[in-house]
Amino acid sequence: MATQTVDVVTQLMKQHDEILALVATFTPLLNEVGNASNAAKARQFLDKLASLLGSHLMVEDKLLYPALIKSTNAKVRDTATLFAEQMGHLLADVQSYLEKWTTSIHIAADAKEFAKETNVLVALLLKRIERENTELFPLLS
Repeated sequence: MATQTVDVVTQLMKQHDEILALVATFTPLLNEVGNASNAAKARQFLDKLASLLGSHLMVEDKLLYPALIKSTNAKVRDTATLFAEQMGHLLADVQSYLEKWTTSIHIAADAKEFAKETNVLVALLLKRIERENTELFPLLS
C-alpha cells in the first residue's frame, strides 16, 4: 500500500483514540445533563466532538473510502464498499444531531431525549471505529 495511504490511516487511528478518549470522559455524565452546569458541560463536549469528527469523517467518507473502493485489491475494495454502504451515513447523522442540540438550554430542557440520542450516536460511532480499526485498516498495512 502506498506510503501516503499508510500515513493517512495512521493519522485516522490516532484521531480514533482521541475520539474514544473524549467519549469515555463524557458518557458518564449523560444521566446528569438535566441541570444547567452539566448541560453546559454537554454542550462543550459537543463542540469538541464536532471539531474532532467533522474533518475526520469528511476525510474518511469523501477521500479514503472512495479511493479504497477503486482499489485493485478485491478484499480492500469489497470491505470499503460494504463499510461505505453500512456506515456512510454517520457524517449526516452527526450533523443532524449537532443541529438539534445547539445550546445547553435545549439539552437541559430535554435531558432524557438528549441522553438517548447521544447514546445512539456514540454506539454508531464506536461500532464504526472498531470495525475500521479491526477489519479495514489492517488490510492497508
